[in-house]
Amino acid sequence: MRRWAATTVLLLAAAGFGQGSDAGSRTLAIPLGEHVERAEDPLAAQRYGFRVDPLTFVSAAESLPAAQVRAFALKAARLRDVPLLARQLDQLLAGQNADGSYGAGEELLSTTHSKLAEAVALGADLDRPEVAKLVAFVRALPAEKRATELHFHFGASLLRLGIKDFPGLAEAIAWVADHPDQWIGTGCPWTPTLAIELLALAPPGPAVSAALDKGLIWLDQNVNGAGCLSYWDPWAIMAVASQVDHPVATSILVRQLPMLLRAQEADGGWGKHSLTVWRALSALGCLDRLRGRPPVPADWEVVRSLPVGELDGFSLVYGAGELWTLANGQAVAVSPRTGAVVRKVPLPAGESFALTWFDGSLAVVQTKPKRLLKLDAETGAVLRTVSLEKMASPLGVAEINHRLYAGDGWLVGGWTIDPRRPKLINPQSLAAPGPLLLTAADSLLWQVDFWTPSIVCSDLSGRLKAWGEKPFGEATAGLAWDGERLWALDGRTRRICALRAANRPISDQDLSF
Repeated sequence: MRRWAATTVLLLAAAGFGQGSDAGSRTLAIPLGEHVERAEDPLAAQRYGFRVDPLTFVSAAESLPAAQVRAFALKAARLRDVPLLARQLDQLLAGQNADGSYGAGEELLSTTHSKLAEAVALGADLDRPEVAKLVAFVRALPAEKRATELHFHFGASLLRLGIKDFPGLAEAIAWVADHPDQWIGTGCPWTPTLAIELLALAPPGPAVSAALDKGLIWLDQNVNGAGCLSYWDPWAIMAVASQVDHPVATSILVRQLPMLLRAQEADGGWGKHSLTVWRALSALGCLDRLRGRPPVPADWEVVRSLPVGELDGFSLVYGAGELWTLANGQAVAVSPRTGAVVRKVPLPAGESFALTWFDGSLAVVQTKPKRLLKLDAETGAVLRTVSLEKMASPLGVAEINHRLYAGDGWLVGGWTIDPRRPKLINPQSLAAPGPLLLTAADSLLWQVDFWTPSIVCSDLSGRLKAWGEKPFGEATAGLAWDGERLWALDGRTRRICALRAANRPISDQDLSF
């Protein structure tokens, strides 16, 4: 896999989503923001709150996430929550290998670690036979392998189980404390947060405290206004910041509040992230204040809506004066004036994922085989092929200045590809971690993000330029830029809509410092 390559300041980011252009401008002019000293009360200027009272979720929902919140965040589990949580733990720990591990092959250790971490989060302890057997498996690993795995994987779970004298654990903690350069700003999407969690649970000491400070300050200075930091998991950042008793953690959580508010679901919860969110709200002590604020307004206004009837499209791109979407194995061109289908172009054999505009013509990203095909927009004939075999899981692709920018669903984050030399592929930093679909907007990149509730705009250095909630929630199935407007595809109601940023001043955004 790819090598994922106390003064506190707060990044001022115009309330989690910047001012957009009106329909007549050429680009989206978004203030970058600046560093300012944080007020003593970081929530004093919080203008908006929940769209749905989260207490309705806690009181009414019978789901597993609601039971987890009641049991582990509020310490008020109901009688009917007990069997629900027990069933979940049974299902989680089922299928254990004879040696105590889980999974197989190259993923065996990572799968085993995930099972232990999830089981401990659900309240499992060493009295649970599967947990005891799993811990015995880790103990039986060769010393060198065990030491490596304790650094970023099993160490924190063992400490949560109350095991402090595990062979090699003290050495692993010391290594993490002494080598912050090995986990700050590098590793997989969870490496920094796993290291911070380990240090926060470890016996205190000067080296541990110094490394913990350094890791949290790095997060605090780099988490952007959209609640994200490059390809690192933003929910893992929220989870660790909500469970670490450290003043800098508060600043991190405040920065993620705009993302948190937009991720709330219709039932008042946050789906599988509900426990993490409730821990964050508890750590900030802001539940009542947010319940008393007006609900956060919508980020986008629809200025034109084009119903596309039975067209069940996915992905969107603008080119040659038309909006194109992928539907029924064809590239379908739609008039941006009337919404009428202008033409349908057959696509080459293969699993097509997304459309883009490349080298002056329509193109399609295919996942099997992994390639980008430039097409004749009239006939669908293949004019040029760019291999994407170096990518693990190609997603959306956009072209800027003869370079391809591509999202990857397995290694997470983005890549830059020189189409003349496609074997040369470089990591591309983006302002959010999950670029499901990409579109070029002049020299900027917009993405529909698969890890957050957002669409996010980055410059080519990965800096946040603008963001807002997905205009149609998880049904947001594509973005396109026509040189003046941002368009979005609503996969639920089957319409293509021109958007503009909601018409309210920065001072009325949800955060203003």
